[in-house]
Amino acid sequence: MSRREIISNKQGIALIILFINGEASIFIEGICAKSDTWLALILGLVMSLPMVLIFARLLSLFPEKSLFDIVEICLGKILGKVFILVYTWFCFHAVAITLEDWVFFVKSATLPDTPNWVIIGLLILLCAYGVKQGIEVLGRWSEMFVVITVIEVIAVFFLLLPKFHWDYLTPVLYEGPKPVFQGAFLTFIFPMTYIVGFLPVLSLRKEKNSAYKIFFYGLLIGSAILFLIYIGVILTLGPYNASRIYYPTYVKVSLISIGNFLQRLDILAAVVYISGIFIQTSIFLMGACRGFAKLFVFPDYRFIVWP
Repeated sequence: MSRREIISNKQGIALIILFINGEASIFIEGICAKSDTWLALILGLVMSLPMVLIFARLLSLFPEKSLFDIVEICLGKILGKVFILVYTWFCFHAVAITLEDWVFFVKSATLPDTPNWVIIGLLILLCAYGVKQGIEVLGRWSEMFVVITVIEVIAVFFLLLPKFHWDYLTPVLYEGPKPVFQGAFLTFIFPMTYIVGFLPVLSLRKEKNSAYKIFFYGLLIGSAILFLIYIGVILTLGPYNASRIYYPTYVKVSLISIGNFLQRLDILAAVVYISGIFIQTSIFLMGACRGFAKLFVFPDYRFIVWP
C-alpha cells in the first residue's frame, strides 16, 4: 500500500495561493464589471467562503482521509464509485483545458511557431514528475515559490504607480450592480470553485493540521494577490482597454519602463502564471490519477501518472 501523504498548514496555504493565481493571474474573468472589477472580486470571494468552509469541515470530520475515501465511507461502494468516476473525469478534463490555455498563451505571447506538442510536453512532463514525487514535494516547492510570486506582484504594483490613473476607478457602480454581480459570479466559478480539485489530494492530520486555516488563509491571501493584479490592470490600461485585451496582465507589466535600463519586464507576469499553472495542472493530474487508482483498486496511484 502507498504511504499516506501529509502536508503542513503552510504548505497547504502556499499550494492554494499558487493554484488560485495560475490562469486567473493572466485571464481576468470578472472584467465585464469594467472599473468595478475589484468589487466583483471581493464579492466573488465572499460568495466562495461558505463553499470552502464546507470543504474544511468535510476534511476535519475525516482526518487523514481524502475525498475519495470519504465518499466510499458515506455513500458505499457502488454510489461511491459513480461519484469518483464523475470527479475523476472532471479532474482529467480540467488538465486538458489548462494545457489548452497554456498552449494558447505561449504561442500568442512568445513562441508562435513552436509546435503544440512541444509546448504541452514541456509542462506535462514537469507536472507528471512533480505528481510522481507526491503532494509533500509539491508543497515544499510551493512554500518557496509563493514568496517569489508575492514579491513579484507587489514589486510590479509599485513600479507601475507612476502610470496609474486613479480616475479609472470612478464612479463606483456607474453601470449599476448587474455587471458587478456578473463579474462576481464569473470570479466565483473560476478560480474560486476550482479549489474543489484539492479535496482528492489533501490528507490532513487532525492534531497538526487545520483545514479551516489552509482553505481560509489560502483563499484570502490568493484573492488579495489577485486584487493587486486586477486593480493594477484597471488603473494602468483603463476598464475599456482591459476588457478588449486577451492578456491584460501581460500587457500591463510590459508598460514598466524606468530610464533605459529597466523595461520589458513581461517575464514577471509569465513567472507568476507559470508557477500557478504548474501547481494547477499538477493538482488536477494527481486528482485524476488518484481517482483511477481508487476506481480500479490499485494500491498506489503513482504508476499510472506517466500513462
